[in-house]
Amino acid sequence: MSVSQNSGNAGLIWLDEDAAEQEILARSTGGVITPDEASNLAKFSRDGYFTIQIELPRGDADAVDADVDRLWAERPANIVYGYDSPPKRLSVAEPSHDRKPRYRIVDLQAVSEVALRLYLEPTLHRYASLILGETAVATQSLYFEFGSQQVLHRDSTVVPTPEFGHLMAAWIALEAIADEAGPLMYVPGSQRFPFYEFAPGRCVYDPTAD
Repeated sequence: MSVSQNSGNAGLIWLDEDAAEQEILARSTGGVITPDEASNLAKFSRDGYFTIQIELPRGDADAVDADVDRLWAERPANIVYGYDSPPKRLSVAEPSHDRKPRYRIVDLQAVSEVALRLYLEPTLHRYASLILGETAVATQSLYFEFGSQQVLHRDSTVVPTPEFGHLMAAWIALEAIADEAGPLMYVPGSQRFPFYEFAPGRCVYDPTAD
């Protein structure tokens, strides 16, 4: 099922269609998806997000913390960190100055076995493929030791994909979720807001464009 060509809103997927509810029901009754998957997809269709619990080995969060401590001690050149843009090689970082709120590490899974296992978590990939209507491919991860403190934004405008808007993210909490822990913020239903056009027909931000 694809989005109708006359929807007038770039970036929509099949779950944004008016017929999404009926399609979810048909897939559930036909045994293509489970009742839990149907419920989560229905919520995603309405609100643009859902939450799930996944059984993970005890100690995963501690193992990730240890890997991050190791990276800051070794500061390899093949890993980058940053606050906004552009990112910097970890080899030029000063831990006492740069390991502070808002920093992020890009693609931690390249040097952390636990992060790689989380990156390839089958349930997340299953849902990503169901949501996008095609086989999902993991393309990037961002590790935050502290809350990002970013203002509300839309990732699709700064993360190009072969088909605009066919992008989704999974947020994995490595500690108890609380206000003081810097939780994720999302505006329910905002996935259907029209995208801002930086130029006619161009919804992806290009800093090199006039």
